[in-house]
Amino acid sequence: SSPVLAPRVFSFFALSSCLVIAGCCAGATATPAESTLPTTIVTPLGAEDLCELLERADAELARENFTEAEALYARAFEHDVTGEFRLRSLLGLGTARDLAANSTGALEAYERYVGFAPAGLARRRVEVRVVRLLVYLERYDVAEKRARLVEVTDLGPLERVALLAARALGSLENDDETTAERDISAARGILDPLGIDFVERIPLDVAALAFAEGELARRRAGRIRFDPLPPDFADVLEARCRLLLDAQGRYSEAMRAKNVHYSAMAGVRVGELYRELHHDLLTMPPPAAATTPERRQLVEGALRLRYAVLLDKATAMMESTLGMLARSEAAAIDPDRDWSARARASLEAIERARRDEERALAALPYTRAQLEQALRDLEVKKASEAAEITVPPEKH
Repeated sequence: SSPVLAPRVFSFFALSSCLVIAGCCAGATATPAESTLPTTIVTPLGAEDLCELLERADAELARENFTEAEALYARAFEHDVTGEFRLRSLLGLGTARDLAANSTGALEAYERYVGFAPAGLARRRVEVRVVRLLVYLERYDVAEKRARLVEVTDLGPLERVALLAARALGSLENDDETTAERDISAARGILDPLGIDFVERIPLDVAALAFAEGELARRRAGRIRFDPLPPDFADVLEARCRLLLDAQGRYSEAMRAKNVHYSAMAGVRVGELYRELHHDLLTMPPPAAATTPERRQLVEGALRLRYAVLLDKATAMMESTLGMLARSEAAAIDPDRDWSARARASLEAIERARRDEERALAALPYTRAQLEQALRDLEVKKASEAAEITVPPEKH
């Protein structure tokens, strides 16, 4: 099956709830006024019974013939007879588009459904679908506002997680980490009893939550800087690396949804975490032990050797992400959210940093062996402490 998009992972919910909410025409209820209206529509192609048309649409949807189902639901909606049939047509239309990975089209149909539907569980469940798609389309601020308006009574656990994940992502976009953390914690409290951590492929609602957790850790890691050089440098670096690994773990969890979009977002984020750490380490002031120009050059070269591995990790993640996108037909479905372009831009930045490294190392008056020895000297004590660094003779 295609790892295409959020809607595919919602298929069990989307398909079953469409058929349950709609019901069959024979069992549908109508007001006395509605019951007198005809259910046959006349088109240039002939007369069609609206109930039969919708049943054909349901059958095509069940067979995963989404294009055919969409066309039939659209035709039924165009010949709207009653409010009841209108809702059924819109729900089917949104579901067919949803499962076919037409996120924008599905959102439009679901929004119209919500606008027509009376208050109740059926409308709330479609409101959850609206929130899911807004998150998927990265419209986090709007998704948060919509999520906070949905009454959660009688909603399932994953539906409630979807709303909390949307709220967390929207809060992070608005720099409200406290509220985001609270919603993330509430969502984890719902998930933990379900044992979803042990399934091979997680639902997209869980992926959205994991991505929000990764974003929270990434933001906190980025606030830990090394300029001015902190007196407890080793402890500060350890704290940032701990947050980096925490963010990477959460992004990796999002990848377990086996969804191209979430895998691309997570892959780019992980690569950028390593690139940004490399940048911040290489632009920090020299340690106190580097008291002369010669020692500062030696320390600079040693640190460039030490932290080059961060660029290696960033490169590997970006290349892996681009390879995954190149193999997937889904990568071109949403050009407005082209994470392949972001990955390429980030990879180019990494390659520029690597070239800068090579030029800087070549310009130093020391051999690689001398730099490696200086690195070993630096590791004897914390970089913030006064350590004796022996300056070797310049290379010839």
